[in-house]
Amino acid sequence: MGILFLSQDFLGRRVDGVKLITEVAFQCLRALQQPASAGAVVSATQAANFERKLLMIDQAVEKLMKDGEVLRAIFSKERTHLQLVQRTEQLLRLLMVKGQLTEEWRQIVWQASQINDGDMKVDLYKVLTGAASDM
Repeated sequence: MGILFLSQDFLGRRVDGVKLITEVAFQCLRALQQPASAGAVVSATQAANFERKLLMIDQAVEKLMKDGEVLRAIFSKERTHLQLVQRTEQLLRLLMVKGQLTEEWRQIVWQASQINDGDMKVDLYKVLTGAASDM
């Protein structure tokens, strides 16, 4: 649904799309941060559930990042907007944690900083430093 909203022309819908995608990214990050404690006794069911969560996270990331469509919709010079960039910290953090932020996608994100808008540059810097803060 978020990807569909991102393709709309109305900024409000695109912002809603980023919010939905960011919520998925947040839930994935939360699941990744709740592994079983080291040395704790874990039942087979708990281990299987955790493995299922990891698989679902991988599938969510793969779907979100199919061909870089989401990043292009958010960060391309033609379609980006300050309100979209401000809401991407969780998505970028998830991509960093999963090792999925490729050189090509970093270039897509970086091109938003090339827009002649001081607020965009400042907010993009805030998002990137926030996303990298846990790394």
